[in-house]
Amino acid sequence: MIWFFIIIAIIILILYIWLESNANYIAKKFKHGNCIVWGKKRKGKDLLFQKVINKRKKEHYQTNYPDNFNYGHKGKQIKLGDLSVQPNIYENLIMGKINKIERYEEREKVDTYISDGGIYLPSQYNHILNKLYPSMPIYYAVIGHLYDSNIHVNYNGEITRLWDKLREQADDYFYVDKNIKLPGIIFIKVFYYERYSAAASTLLPMKKGFLNKQQKALYEQYNATNGLIKPLWIAIRKKSIHYDTRYFKRLFFKEPLLENKVSTCLSPLPTSDSTKNDKGQTNADKKEVA
Repeated sequence: MIWFFIIIAIIILILYIWLESNANYIAKKFKHGNCIVWGKKRKGKDLLFQKVINKRKKEHYQTNYPDNFNYGHKGKQIKLGDLSVQPNIYENLIMGKINKIERYEEREKVDTYISDGGIYLPSQYNHILNKLYPSMPIYYAVIGHLYDSNIHVNYNGEITRLWDKLREQADDYFYVDKNIKLPGIIFIKVFYYERYSAAASTLLPMKKGFLNKQQKALYEQYNATNGLIKPLWIAIRKKSIHYDTRYFKRLFFKEPLLENKVSTCLSPLPTSDSTKNDKGQTNADKKEVA
């Protein structure tokens, strides 16, 4: 019997090492470049952000959310409009007329995480984004030079849903495919894409197996054309999730008043006009008689 428990313990240890190795691989990608995370709703995009932040344990910025949406680990708020090199826009770069701007020392080596980019930076409203944030794409492109840091975005839906001026400049792409929820832990399946073209098509990796010379050539050509495509499983403990998983419920709905909560639980009390006396008459009846 003891050998059974030893084998189970070894299997759990191997599984843990494998999952954490995958998480370290993802965290390393976030450390070295701008990452985009996308997938269908409630699949685990913010969970992936949370896992990476838990792994890196570094101070970071996050946009648009109040304190009840916070990934922990010294997360600070920053506005989308602050991600800019204004008043410089692309015309300034093309013409070689750069306006000197103030540098914020506190942003050095501090990454920024933008959640729900499909809502705040939607591609179908390019014309509005171009007017509101004309300098953000430049900041996004050169943030490594400016502050030795990165910007990461996640969002619902297809990869094309995000503002094209950001998604086509990213360094790495992660598609969140699905999750499995168990007591106390959530497993998440992710596909890593090295190239935007492969990510846009959500290609699957080509299985290597035992290949002959011709198949090996096709395999190498597939990887050369599409870049690295890598399926990864990670896990996150539920108690290590710090953010509000239903933030938009708080954002859009009014808080119900206390009296409304009480009135829905109790039957309405009779009014003074409908209160009966000991003769069975109501106050309203008395008024009619009078």
